Amino acid sequence: YPTVSDPALLARDGYHPSDKGYRAIAQALAEQDWGLPPP
Repeated sequence: YPTVSDPALLARDGYHPSDKGYRAIAQALAEQDWGLPPP
């Protein structure tokens, strides 16, 4: 999945995405892979 460069989207360990980060990744993948408009 896309790398998360925004610290606000990372969990406390600074490496794994937080819940918000996973949502952002899912949104990015949805836009990228299927070209769906944002909800």
